[in-house]
Amino acid sequence: MAFPEDAVEQCMARLKELGRSKSASHMNKFIKTELECYGATVTNTHKLAKEIVQEVYADGGLEKVLDLSDALWNEPVFEARMLAISLLKAIPKEMNMDVVKRIVPWFSSVDNWAHCDALSGYVLGEAIVRDEKVLPLMKRWTTNKNPWKRRAALIAPIPLYRKKRGKPEFTFKQLEILEDEKEYYVKKAFDWILTEIGKRYPDELHSYLMENGKRYNRTQLKQCTKYLPAPYLKYVLECYITSS
Repeated sequence: MAFPEDAVEQCMARLKELGRSKSASHMNKFIKTELECYGATVTNTHKLAKEIVQEVYADGGLEKVLDLSDALWNEPVFEARMLAISLLKAIPKEMNMDVVKRIVPWFSSVDNWAHCDALSGYVLGEAIVRDEKVLPLMKRWTTNKNPWKRRAALIAPIPLYRKKRGKPEFTFKQLEILEDEKEYYVKKAFDWILTEIGKRYPDELHSYLMENGKRYNRTQLKQCTKYLPAPYLKYVLECYITSS
């Protein structure tokens, strides 16, 4: 490979140093992963990634970072995989469709929401902002058999919405397709993405909920409408909560 043969071993050793046994036990229960956990915090993992990227990226560019990320992802350790993602997080301007193609195989071994969400935000999300070819992939993932891909398809556009460059109709169509979704973590993404839309597109969210509010339970409605202007909020809640 393009990086030193012991680079992965060095990374794993650093992650172990950052780990805490009590945190590891908590992480296994909270994140619900089958991977081994060292107990290193995500914050410290991000800091370590920045340190590593300064050397690796300067020495071999994006390809060398991707090689190291691939190798770390193959380690059956939660923090190793989070470090793989964090290395890419440290170079957001490099995210594009070519990088997405490299990490797509990772989703076959995702087993927890933390890795799914980190990949969705730091890699897919940043790529969507910079490369128009990524969003159609998210459209296709909406009906993918892998539930983590379906969750990613919903939340990856969040960076686009935060920059007020999103298209609410795109997400509304996804939600229509997923109306009968059964997977817990996919359904949990519904109110998250709607909340993000409501922050910057209140008119669009209000119109959507007035037609489709019956699809969501009270908890979801209260969550996704909390950033709506008072008149909109009052009307939606009166229609779908106080009247039920």
